[in-house]
Amino acid sequence: MLFQYEPELDAFLEFLIWRFSIWVDKPTPGNVLMNLRYRDDRAVLPRGKGRQVCTFLACAVAVELSLRCI
Repeated sequence: MLFQYEPELDAFLEFLIWRFSIWVDKPTPGNVLMNLRYRDDRAVLPRGKGRQVCTFLACAVAVELSLRCI
């Protein structure tokens, strides 16, 4: 009787193994053991050219002011 449903049982067992080992938005068992978490790079805004230029100018002004004060 079980031979008749063997492919469905195999598929169900493979789904259970997949569900409890690798699942979307869940860490893999190895990552859980190593306590690893990944950052979502889509959530982090990339540095733009304007921000880089402002940072450079702020550093240049700070260095210039520190040299003039000495």
